[in-house]
Amino acid sequence: MVGGGWDAGFQAGKPMDEELFIRWTEASALLPIVQFSYAPWRLSSNAAAICRQYVRLHEEFSKYTWCLAIRATQDGTPIVKPLFYDFPRDAFCYRVRDQFLLGERFVAAPVLTPGARHRRI
Repeated sequence: MVGGGWDAGFQAGKPMDEELFIRWTEASALLPIVQFSYAPWRLSSNAAAICRQYVRLHEEFSKYTWCLAIRATQDGTPIVKPLFYDFPRDAFCYRVRDQFLLGERFVAAPVLTPGARHRRI
């Protein structure tokens, strides 16, 4: 769920934080399902373009995600996993709360700090 609010709440004088919305979209693009609770086209044209870019990324991952979904129905393996799921002997992975695995091929590490453009993983 991108946006995490309802439109009337943002019309009541509190504008959407576009940077947060974009970071939320970036992180959600790697999840199996993306739903916008606030219309990205109501943001600035630059922010809307960035959101479209990440929707396209989501589409690019769709075949991979679909394969993970099929496997999940067969053996129960989660599509999105905490790091410790694949690395149970690595104690550090149990402390990581801001990264996740998409299948076995991808690690997602969303940028959580306002103004940041990258982070250490």
